Amino acid sequence: STTRITEGNYYKPLIRAGSVKPLWHLMLFTSGVMYTTNWLCLKGDKIKHARHEKEVALAEYYKNHGRKLLQAFDSCWKCKASLAPHALHLWCHVHHQLALSQG
Repeated sequence: STTRITEGNYYKPLIRAGSVKPLWHLMLFTSGVMYTTNWLCLKGDKIKHARHEKEVALAEYYKNHGRKLLQAFDSCWKCKASLAPHALHLWCHVHHQLALSQG
């Protein structure tokens, strides 16, 4: 087949020269096949089920408790906590608690 001839023409000189490129290509191909197979056969349905379960649990929580306190924590995580995670997160937490207590 044409693909086999093309691959042979590409990889034979690399293998004879002792290049690592064929090894890297084989490793990438193998990793891609393994990851895809693992996702399709093992994890895909479990992750979908876990996400659905989380959505149902959050909907039930919001129905029973409201969203006010969780919105404060959500906005705290939406701030630029990546710059200084601990100090900025603590400041946002205190700020949001004061805002909640004042109304």
